[in-house]
Amino acid sequence: MKGIILSILSLTVAVGIMAVPFSCYDIQYTENASGDSPYEGQTVDVTGVVTAVIPGTGFYMADPGGGPWSGLYVYGRNSAAQVSVGDEIIATGDIIEYSGLTELSLPTNIQIISNNNPVPAAIDLTTAQVPYNNRISEQWEGVLVSIYDLTVTSTPDSYGQWKVSSGNAVSMIDDIFFNIAAATTINIGDTWHKITGIVDQHTAAGYKLNPRSMQDMIKENKIENSIIEISSIGNAQIGESYILDVSTSMINSDWEVSSYTMDLSFDNGRLQFNDVVFDSTLTLTRPQISDLGQGKIRIHYQADQTMTANLGDILIKLSFTVQGFGNLSVNISEFKYGDTPVNNLSSGSLVVKVTEAIAFMSISTTSSSKNVFDPAMGEKLIIEYGTKVGFLSRALIRIYDVQGRLVATPVHKNFESSTGFESVQWDGRDSNMKRLEPGVYYCHAEVSNRETSKRYKTVQPVVIKARLK
Repeated sequence: MKGIILSILSLTVAVGIMAVPFSCYDIQYTENASGDSPYEGQTVDVTGVVTAVIPGTGFYMADPGGGPWSGLYVYGRNSAAQVSVGDEIIATGDIIEYSGLTELSLPTNIQIISNNNPVPAAIDLTTAQVPYNNRISEQWEGVLVSIYDLTVTSTPDSYGQWKVSSGNAVSMIDDIFFNIAAATTINIGDTWHKITGIVDQHTAAGYKLNPRSMQDMIKENKIENSIIEISSIGNAQIGESYILDVSTSMINSDWEVSSYTMDLSFDNGRLQFNDVVFDSTLTLTRPQISDLGQGKIRIHYQADQTMTANLGDILIKLSFTVQGFGNLSVNISEFKYGDTPVNNLSSGSLVVKVTEAIAFMSISTTSSSKNVFDPAMGEKLIIEYGTKVGFLSRALIRIYDVQGRLVATPVHKNFESSTGFESVQWDGRDSNMKRLEPGVYYCHAEVSNRETSKRYKTVQPVVIKARLK
């Protein structure tokens, strides 16, 4: 009987131990020269804080305390839509090695414990500590790190990878989070003061830092190289109000900055601007706000003294109320510190997912939120379409003239976005690439559920303007 009790106790203790989720450090730490996880091939529960999300692909998580071996990549297209940066989670899945990268693959369960947790601070390293071609970088896989005082030694290759050096050591930069080459110019010999990114690796290329946004890339001490970025909300709801942070990179005292002017634009049919919030920000008194019309506002702030800031400090906060579905962007069209324009501007957004099985469509142009455009002047129609996520669906966008004749089919494809929203720009040409005559046309959106064969439709008019003679 005593033996049975001891066996039961032993089993209880063992189950209790197994029920405790692993940390990222537990999964990553290894003394094996290959760098492979000791848990490769096993199904595990891992806990950590989400540090970055790659839409439609996966996300990174890390131990709250940071440090070497503290990060982990989670692969799974559906999983990327289930989490947000700052979520504390427990993820269940298999540990695999994919081209040298340790990852938790295709999680079968993600439990969100809490939200809005701080992301572990980036670890300051030298290029000698995180070279692209040496196994000493293995400990930083999945970890947010920063390197300093860099010189570009190669331009982006066909995979978006490029190299920087500091002294004799070389690190590699990659673009899994955003298209760096499209956001800024990378030339051999350029210098960068600081680049922050999450480290990944591929056996064919080596270890690479992946900046999460332009805010992770800072050039030398010039006002024009400052970075202004608006935060985003990943799962907003119609009728609710939200605060978007406007953050800045470092402001040096010798720049003698004492004012800023910011022009914003947004879809005022689906977003209502409420006010600014300046408590606990770099903006110490209420700024001047000017309504420029058609979803455009200007914010001007004049300080009583020279402004200084550290990377990521909040310049001001913006309050919006959501009034419609869609991926609703809040764009910075222009920003100046004093009289100096700032080059690196990153927009924010509020993603309001469709909650019903319908065909959603919103039409605007490259210059306004109206459905009237002039292709002869280079304007294009932006057609945003969407549906509820969670089922395999196909989108069909067709343009008809007033006689009901089909003239163009801008979209005929499966949905790929994890948010349920996609968009296309139409240049006013028919299926034969001929420019259509001015007049009224009708844009039909159809979403088909490929699992049930159900179809959902909506239609909106569009106008091609006639040019004045």
